[in-house]
Parts: sequence; structure tokens; C-alpha cells
Amino acid sequence: MDAHISRKEIFRAESKYLNEIIENYVRAYHWKDMKLRNVMDMRAGLGG
Repeated sequence: MDAHISRKEIFRAESKYLNEIIENYVRAYHWKDMKLRNVMDMRAGLGG
């Protein structure tokens, strides 16, 4: 990489790349259609 590229630009590029990978998984496995809930959020009400 070019040493003159700012850290913010590198962070944005990496974030965009990882978000595209995640979007591909969501599309491939049809996760939006399953209406899944985050297990960590469900356990938060139990104090644990």
C-alpha cells in the first residue's frame, strides 16, 4: 500500500470490503427471510 494513504481511507476501504462479504452471505443463505434474533440481545434481559 502507498504510505501516503490516510488511515481513515484504509479503514473505509476495509469496512466496505467486509460489508460486501457479509451482504453476500446474507443473500446466499436468505437470512433476511428467516427473521433471526440475536442471541446476545435475548440473554441481556436475564442479566447474563
